[in-house]
Amino acid sequence: MLNKAPDADEVPYPRFPSSGRMVMVRRTAQGLFAVAGEDDDHFAPFRLSEEDVRQFSVSVPNLIDVIRKHNGIDANASAGDDGMIPVGQKQVDGYGAVDVYLALAAGDGNALASRCLSLLTPSGVKKIAVLLPCVTLFPAPQRQLLEARGILLIPLAPLADRGSIVIDWASLVAGPSVSQVADSVAPDKIGWKGREYRFAAIVN
Repeated sequence: MLNKAPDADEVPYPRFPSSGRMVMVRRTAQGLFAVAGEDDDHFAPFRLSEEDVRQFSVSVPNLIDVIRKHNGIDANASAGDDGMIPVGQKQVDGYGAVDVYLALAAGDGNALASRCLSLLTPSGVKKIAVLLPCVTLFPAPQRQLLEARGILLIPLAPLADRGSIVIDWASLVAGPSVSQVADSVAPDKIGWKGREYRFAAIVN
């Protein structure tokens, strides 16, 4: 599912990964350093680790197959819309049908919320679940709109960090539509067994 890719030439600013700021990577005889880009405000170069620049490509079909297998999802969701990849439909005991989508390279909360709100709820489907690589924070107005539409956002990183991507559907469909979280990580990363991986590319 994950394949080693060439190291990154630029990475999210490690000290504030959720800020959206990128830094250039420079390899020197003394090691790896973060430096400002041509159009960026100058800052003193600082050292990076090998893990800061390590990247992996992800096979979307393989990832979706694993998600379906471990969560009992049938591959019959609606067509994808605005960058959302259809995963399938989950029947939740005592609740009903939930359409499931996968959003990779989700962007910031505003952009992701707009993409989620563009999804149409088919007849007979009570909620839409959007799987995210990691936790993403949302402004209050977008959070309220998503909850009103019954759109359930599920970050995979907290699950994968425990070595599993099995989702507790019964608890999630009965709770808030938008995950309540205290922190955020860069949206192109996912955790797996205590380590964090950057996605370099999506392999179809």
